[in-house]
Amino acid sequence: MAKLKYVDTDKIGVVGHSAGGGIIFKILDYYTKEMNYGTNGRFLMGLDPWFAFGMNKEAMESLPSNTNLVFIKFGEGGNNKEDGTDARIPLTEYYLLKSIDDIKKDYQIYDKENANHSYPTGSRSYSQMQGILRPLDALLEYTFVTQSEAIRKVALENGNDDPYENGNGIQVILDTYKYPCNGARTLIDYCAIVT
Repeated sequence: MAKLKYVDTDKIGVVGHSAGGGIIFKILDYYTKEMNYGTNGRFLMGLDPWFAFGMNKEAMESLPSNTNLVFIKFGEGGNNKEDGTDARIPLTEYYLLKSIDDIKKDYQIYDKENANHSYPTGSRSYSQMQGILRPLDALLEYTFVTQSEAIRKVALENGNDDPYENGNGIQVILDTYKYPCNGARTLIDYCAIVT
């Protein structure tokens, strides 16, 4: 596949929600390794991400170090009680991203305005979508336009760099989930949080 003629492929960003949030890693991995995209800036934004489809532990651990990352979990405690998605899935993904410095990644929980797994969907007003749009705007500006410390803080200092904190963190792990961490054949053991 040839590089895109009218697009600056030196910078790349990938945003995804739910299953789309799980595939963002594979998309970045492919366009980095196969197409050499993102040499001057990369970002990932996972909104309630699910399994990292097509990625194993080693691939997750070796994503490019110039990647800025924001994870946003929705709902009280970030545990997706409403839809039953196991919180260990995104936590494990987050901790596997060892090549990305803590200063370049952030794990946020958004529980305002009745936010749940479906918060990124629907027809809410611009002002009602600030839980996603504010960090996304800042992430775009910080990655692609300016390396301003003030902008970095807006994008990457709203959550926690260590959200599980060895079992005592902000994330609540429930006893049962409708969609458990071991509920599919995956290349990663999501039930054992990697810290």
